[in-house]
Amino acid sequence: SFLFVGRYIPIKAIDILIAAYQRYRSQVRDPWSLVCCGKGELAHLLDNQPGVENKGFVQPDEMQTVWQEAGAFVLPSLFDPWPLALVEAAAAGLPIVCTHSCGSAVEVVRPWYNGLVVAENSVEQLAQAMLTIHQQYAMLPVWGTHSQQLAAPYSADVWVQRWYPLFAEDTTP
Repeated sequence: SFLFVGRYIPIKAIDILIAAYQRYRSQVRDPWSLVCCGKGELAHLLDNQPGVENKGFVQPDEMQTVWQEAGAFVLPSLFDPWPLALVEAAAAGLPIVCTHSCGSAVEVVRPWYNGLVVAENSVEQLAQAMLTIHQQYAMLPVWGTHSQQLAAPYSADVWVQRWYPLFAEDTTP
C-alpha cells in the first residue's frame, strides 16, 4: 500500500493526494491501496474513495505496524518546512514520494535512489510517481534500504551521541 501520515488539512494537499491516487488507480490492473493516518478538517475527502483506508489518528506505539505494512510513503505537501514523517518513513525503510516543498527531503530523499520528488500541486506528477513506484516493485527493498541509510543520522542513538557531551559538561564557574 501507499501510506500517508499527517494532518488532513489543505497545506498537506489531501485533495491532490486523492486525485492523484485515483488517477494512478485507473492506470493499473492491480492497484495498491492508499492508507491514511491522521485527522483534520479534510477527513471527509477520504470517505467513500475506492482503495482508500482512513485509519484516523493512530497512537505512536501502534504506528510501527502501520509503517511495516506499507509499501511506500507519499507526502504531497504544498508547504512543509521539516516534515518528521519523511524521516520516520525513511527510518522504517520505505521508498518515498514527496514534493519539493518538503524541507526534510533534502536530507532523506534522493530521486531514483530511495524515492521520487515531484512538483507541488501537480496531480499528474504525483500520479506518475505513484505509478512509477508501482512499476518499480522489484527495486523497493533496495530503495527501502537506501532510505534507512539516509535516515540513520537522525536515529535516537546518534542524537544521544551528539547532545550528551553538551549536557554532561561541567558549566560551574
